[in-house]
Amino acid sequence: MSIDAFTDIPAYFRMGSPRTIVSELICSVLGRALGLPIPRPYLIEVNRAILQDSVCWDKPEQQRYTFACAEVSESTSFSQILSHDSDYARQLLRKWDRYAETVIFDEWVANLDRNHSNILFSANIIWLIDHADALGGVLGDIHDLAEIQSDSFTNVLLDRHVLDFSLKDKSDLVDLASEIMTYAAAIDLDSAITCASLESITSLAVAKDVAAFLSSRLANTVPFLCSRVGLPQMEFGE
Repeated sequence: MSIDAFTDIPAYFRMGSPRTIVSELICSVLGRALGLPIPRPYLIEVNRAILQDSVCWDKPEQQRYTFACAEVSESTSFSQILSHDSDYARQLLRKWDRYAETVIFDEWVANLDRNHSNILFSANIIWLIDHADALGGVLGDIHDLAEIQSDSFTNVLLDRHVLDFSLKDKSDLVDLASEIMTYAAAIDLDSAITCASLESITSLAVAKDVAAFLSSRLANTVPFLCSRVGLPQMEFGE
């Protein structure tokens, strides 16, 4: 745990690879720009002396940058709620007014892991955390982002509920996706990259690859969602 020096709000961090930190930072910036309830992100420098036992350190490292986010106080993860009342948790999440926006965002950023442990419930507010497996997750370690930017990935939160969707639910989701992606297309991705401080932890080439990946998926997100919910397929972008 760290502390935001300007607000005294606790901020939680975990060590991660450069890819996961990039994913966390850019998704936090873009998700918040879209109005999603994502805690304030931070890029912090960790000194090895205060975290000596972590197995994430490379042998010569004495410090590194890592991702942190503001604490969601007195929160409970949906995995904890499910262990007590799975039907209640399922209905609560499905009827959440940001549910559709979240699955649309996950489709755009290729977030492979929106599981119940990274959805928090606090004071009647649902919070979204942990975007380490966005940008194609581990596939982003194996392939260049340009090679997978047109791929359809797992959308855990949508796939878990889509069988409960009525035809109207599906149509409404696609209509909303069209609106959100139009808005997302107006976001200056280069400015978002700068706001996320990616240049502090990765090369300019990698930052440009991230921007190109997200830009390419703007045109394909709605067709991906059409396919996922079983509506007539729309044309994919180049």
